[in-house]
Amino acid sequence: MRFTIRDVLWLIDLSAMGCAWWIDHRKQTAANYRTEMLDWKFRAEALKDRAEKAGDSVTFFKSKYGTQQVTVKGKTGWNGYGDSPRGAQ
Repeated sequence: MRFTIRDVLWLIDLSAMGCAWWIDHRKQTAANYRTEMLDWKFRAEALKDRAEKAGDSVTFFKSKYGTQQVTVKGKTGWNGYGDSPRGAQ
């Protein structure tokens, strides 16, 4: 099978477009990940402030797997899942 210059140029063009798409896709994925992490950090800080105003002690720490975990200790009994302390309606 013979390849002409035109065939080689089409192959180069197709490869360049594929590489450009892949690079762009990686940049967008990284930007989305950073935005999502900043959003969760903002929410965690807001929750921390709210719990501390209620009189609870809040501690952030990294687990052995690299994820952030939170410990909430205090007198309000707030469980971290709702807007009110446990048992309150």
